[in-house]
Order: sequence, then structure tokens, then C-alpha cells
Amino acid sequence: MAWGRTGRSARGVKGFKYSRRRKLCDVLIHGDHLSVYIRNLTPDDDDTGLVVSGAGTYAGKYVHTQVRTVDQVGRLLPLLRRAYALQGT
Repeated sequence: MAWGRTGRSARGVKGFKYSRRRKLCDVLIHGDHLSVYIRNLTPDDDDTGLVVSGAGTYAGKYVHTQVRTVDQVGRLLPLLRRAYALQGT
């Protein structure tokens, strides 16, 4: 596992990356939510209702999710597990 900072502000860390085999997701910290960009998934893979946008183009597959509560973090875990499983293929 590797953590990497993507930026700093006067108040601290603005975001980070989570990597296992390869980069799995980027997390950006906003005032009222976390934006989690998960690689290797498309909006069609979402069964959580947390995906707000995404792409499946030649530039790469990813979904953009927004998490506002601790309950939503738990609902996000199956998407992260699915993306992690796809890294092996």
C-alpha cells in the first residue's frame, strides 16, 4: 500500500492517492464531501447510487463518486473491491 499527497493548502492535505498493485483511486477532500475517483470502472458498474460521473473512453475507465457520510463510505467499499479485483486482469 502506498499513500501519496496530491497537494497541500494552508489547512493541510487536499487529497491523496491509494495504490495497491497499481493506483486504485484518488481522493480529494472538499468542504462537504470526499470525491473518490476509482480507476477501472465505468458508471455502468455502479450499484451504490454514489457515482456522479465517469468515463469509459480511450483515456481510461474511471468513476467519480461523492461521499458525504460514514454510511456512504461503507456503501463505497464494494466498488473499491471490484476495482481492486480488476487490477489483476
